[in-house]
Amino acid sequence: MAKSPTFIILLIWNICMRICGLILLDHAASMAAFFGGLAIIAMMVSPANGLGSMVAGATMDKIGLKRIAVIAPP
Repeated sequence: MAKSPTFIILLIWNICMRICGLILLDHAASMAAFFGGLAIIAMMVSPANGLGSMVAGATMDKIGLKRIAVIAPP
């Protein structure tokens, strides 16, 4: 499985999306200050992102990928 082309493409896609998310989170406080929002709210996005990823992963491990796709369609 780890050597299949589909796995490699999805792995690269996942890494790219995580990098984009981290870049956005890095600039969230300055964007909030620029647009007049509270910087503390923007800083709460990062822990919420990490917690959401862990909860989604645990749920996916528990009930399976196919059921997750039915519950939360794209």
